[in-house]
Amino acid sequence: MVYLYAADVSGLLDPWENPELLEGLPLERQEKIQKCQQEDKRKQSFGAGLLLKHALETHGVQAEEMISNISHSGTLVICALSEKAVGCDTECLKEAPGRVSERFFCESEKVYLNQFQGKAYDRQFFRLWTIKESYMKMTREGMKLPFHQFEVNLGERITIIRDGKVQLCYIKEYDVADYLVTVCAESDAFAEMSWVNL
Repeated sequence: MVYLYAADVSGLLDPWENPELLEGLPLERQEKIQKCQQEDKRKQSFGAGLLLKHALETHGVQAEEMISNISHSGTLVICALSEKAVGCDTECLKEAPGRVSERFFCESEKVYLNQFQGKAYDRQFFRLWTIKESYMKMTREGMKLPFHQFEVNLGERITIIRDGKVQLCYIKEYDVADYLVTVCAESDAFAEMSWVNL
């Protein structure tokens, strides 16, 4: 089963001004938060730590007992948790950056995108982007795997094609206000997204 947790970090206090709030988080996460120079980035990282802690406590497991993945954009933080490989990504819907699709997407993805204009184009751009990012995170390759080396097929069932073969993974998309959220997992069983008040 794949579990997805989400939280809005806009109401969190700045951990620079309230360092005692970091108690109970892993030292690695505390150091990461303290290194963030911008307040919004500190809140994102702080919220990610709190959300992961909540998810693990909810399932009564330690971090090494399940696979987790975190993503954040704007004021939204998400955490995916599963016993099998999982990756997640979220992006705030905005104007798609110019020429990025030309540099990073496969030919079939560019053809798909060119059917759209304006806000519809922006939405489909970030849809492809979050699917690709979540797959890269699921495989644990991250940015070592170039975007153009695998293809997203947006058919009736979303598939990932790599080296001419359909990959064994399942994609679940969520609409959250002004955000797109995508989870890619080896498991095909997805729980409903749970909102958490941090």
